[in-house]
Amino acid sequence: MGESKKNRKEKLLIVVMLIFDWFKSIVLPLVKLLIENKLILLLAGVYIIFHELFEELFTAKVVKYILFKCVSSSWNDVVFGVILLWAVILSVYRLYKRFHISDKRILISLILLFAWCYYRFIEHVWAFEPFTLWNGLKYVDAIAAFLMGNLLVWICFYKGYVSYLLINITSFFERKTSLLLRLQRFRHFKKNKLDNEPKGFCLDAPLSESGTDSLNREKVVEQICQRIKNTANKDASFAIGITSEWGNGKTSFLNLIKRNLKRNLDHDKKQRVIIDYNPWLNSDKKSATLSFFDEMSSALKAYDSSLSNDILKYAKMLIDSSAGTYANLLTTCLSLDGTPTLRERFEEINKAIKRTRLQIIVFIDDIDRLYDSEILEVLSLIRNSANFSNTIFIVAYDRNYLVSALKKVNEYHPYAYLEKIFQLELPLPQFEKHVLVDILQNKLSPYLSDEDKHKFERCLSISIKQDIFIHRSFNLHKIKTIRDLNRLINSFLVSYDSLKGDVVLSDLLNVELLRIKYPGVYALLADNKDKFLNRVSGSEGPYLVLTKHKPDGGQEGNRNSSKTELEIYLEKHFCEAGLVDTKIQDAITYVYSVFPEKEIYSENEPVEPKSICHPISINRYFHYQLLGFELSETVFSEYRVKSQNEFKEKIEKWIIEGKSTDVGRYLEGITSYTNKDDYEKIMFIMFYAAALAMEDLFYSVQGLYNDNILSKLNFDQVKSLYSDNESDFKLFVQKLFMEQSFPYDYPSNLIIYILNQENRPFALSEKELRDIQLLYFTQYASKTKEVNIRFWLLYSRCLYKINKKDDSMLSIYNEARKINREAAERLPESYIKMCIARKEDMYSLRKKHITEVWGDYQSFEAYINSLDESNVKGLTEFIEFSNQCKEGPFSIIHFEFKTLDLQNMPLFERE
Repeated sequence: MGESKKNRKEKLLIVVMLIFDWFKSIVLPLVKLLIENKLILLLAGVYIIFHELFEELFTAKVVKYILFKCVSSSWNDVVFGVILLWAVILSVYRLYKRFHISDKRILISLILLFAWCYYRFIEHVWAFEPFTLWNGLKYVDAIAAFLMGNLLVWICFYKGYVSYLLINITSFFERKTSLLLRLQRFRHFKKNKLDNEPKGFCLDAPLSESGTDSLNREKVVEQICQRIKNTANKDASFAIGITSEWGNGKTSFLNLIKRNLKRNLDHDKKQRVIIDYNPWLNSDKKSATLSFFDEMSSALKAYDSSLSNDILKYAKMLIDSSAGTYANLLTTCLSLDGTPTLRERFEEINKAIKRTRLQIIVFIDDIDRLYDSEILEVLSLIRNSANFSNTIFIVAYDRNYLVSALKKVNEYHPYAYLEKIFQLELPLPQFEKHVLVDILQNKLSPYLSDEDKHKFERCLSISIKQDIFIHRSFNLHKIKTIRDLNRLINSFLVSYDSLKGDVVLSDLLNVELLRIKYPGVYALLADNKDKFLNRVSGSEGPYLVLTKHKPDGGQEGNRNSSKTELEIYLEKHFCEAGLVDTKIQDAITYVYSVFPEKEIYSENEPVEPKSICHPISINRYFHYQLLGFELSETVFSEYRVKSQNEFKEKIEKWIIEGKSTDVGRYLEGITSYTNKDDYEKIMFIMFYAAALAMEDLFYSVQGLYNDNILSKLNFDQVKSLYSDNESDFKLFVQKLFMEQSFPYDYPSNLIIYILNQENRPFALSEKELRDIQLLYFTQYASKTKEVNIRFWLLYSRCLYKINKKDDSMLSIYNEARKINREAAERLPESYIKMCIARKEDMYSLRKKHITEVWGDYQSFEAYINSLDESNVKGLTEFIEFSNQCKEGPFSIIHFEFKTLDLQNMPLFERE
């Protein structure tokens, strides 16, 4: 029984809420619409009263001579059918485009639609022509289609409310319902709808009347409002100043006061009128005074129409007295024409306000955005022109800005002048540090990746626990206002969207903070990195710091006394950077948040490659995106888990695009593998990438260094993947080297490096490595179409450190010589060219290599003499050159080659 009674109360409460919301959402707007269009309603009323007269006139002048001629026919059916179709299409199009129809047009449509219904279905004053295909449809209905289309588009502004209203009516009849759930849906319906919209920028909007007080200022507001309610000054006004720098939330604080005052407006014994006046939005820039009294007159009209009119007359007299001729001034002040004087008007208004027992509260915002003369006009308004009884002014401003403006007008005691205007000045209450952290975290977290969310939380926890800036963390202490916070979030998100995963989060936050606080300094750094930043080489790699200024002696000063080049530049050109001289040191402090002192880096805490302090990554922070030669780590990670062939194809594309440095760096950074197949895939990819990155036989790609490769080919590092089976690991390493592709530059070079590591353990023995080296040379010699520098390098590597005295690896030595001579027989023209060493315009024979391959020079000459001049281009020229070189061992001579082209041959030192 008790439960049933409770359900009835719940249902009754829901019905009351629905009725109230319906009244608030539909009835009130309609009432407002009717009030604002009184003329249209008046004309409609006149028509209703004299409708018979108008009907007769319309019949005599229009129907008889024009409309009477329109009769039913097939062609007319087509014309009016097209009009009907057009009305439907137009309505659908407007619905799709969310077309806004003015209230006046809606009212006219309603009146005409009512007239159509009246004459179409109730009073048959005229006979309307029907369609020939269907008598129930009349030609006049085409006009009604347009009118109903207008109403449909207008009603769609309430479609959310209507749909939810239906839901609640349906649920009203359910037996088991939850009041709380319905209330939450009802209250947050529109809010949830907005939350589903695509995420955009963070708006720097003040707190609305329904917003949440995230800065915890509500208690202070309650105290202020209570005193305002209890204040009654019958003789003059009372002015309260809310002071703070721009961006600290003065407008939000004013809105909190308004909300509190309006909350219990109906229950207060005293009538209260709240006036919002923003002189910065004044459309009439010539008179802030007139604009203010217009607002005041409009607000008081509902309480006393004569008082409202008196205020407008008083305002006009004020304008005339301040801007008119001497005659107007004399008439206004002395009332020579019999009208009330300015002072008499003021007193009349004062008495009327006392009579109505109104408390007038005027909120004035953005006064610190006005010009100096306008500020003085508004202050004069508060102190003199509008100094009415029971009036309270609540004004928000930056005190320093107002004092500066007053000094320009009157240098004599500007602070005392403000004290005379405002009986109470309240600095905006400070908010706790954790409030900023909470706001920042709530607004940024939805946009961050899961990995960055953890890093972000760590940055914030470090910042909030420390009273000063800790290097390489986010400098939260530089955010002073909510406006700073919103601007930081918007600026950060623009960069983060394209740099996600490729930057250090704290670095990006700090550089964006520098951008919004000191854009001129940010631009200097972006355009002059080489001038203001110095590259320092550390044991863990290079990093960037601010360049110290060098005195006349050319030596850097010590850390404590010397200034940076940026600081010296700003002292001389602070105006160009958008600074005042007093803010230079503060700007430098900001820059140190981004580029801290070099002493903070150590072997235990090296600079991350993605940091702004690393030379390879700095540019991306100033370009909002990766540059053309940079590779996203996120994209790399995406392909890292794909198949080996897909990964190889992408690696090749990246290296062709000039991104080999990042490819090598990311491959170097791989230290964990999902399984044995994943490990072997990565090793094949590393060899493949290293081979692609080598150009002109010079290899220096970061991340693909031989030491890194060898560390990854260490069995101790990956034995868990092979279940401690070293033989399987050895078979893989052997396969890795054996399956390398033409032209074998990289693996051949790596083998030489391994042979140089005497005490480093490796899966393959020296004999196995030398056999692989010989295999590379054999396969290259069989595939190459010319003897070139690669040919000779691969040959030389086969002979690397072979001990001929004890016959160690002698078989490899002899096999390599044999392959070399066979290539000479097959490719004689390119072979004899490679026997010539060139140094600029001087030439000599590479006799050491020749005698090593052929045993002695006579055997080489025998090979030369066995060649046919008709088949070997330039043979005669080579023989002539070699004969001249015989005059002295290893002689370097000038020789003009006419047949043999040696211009593109690589330069070599003389043997």
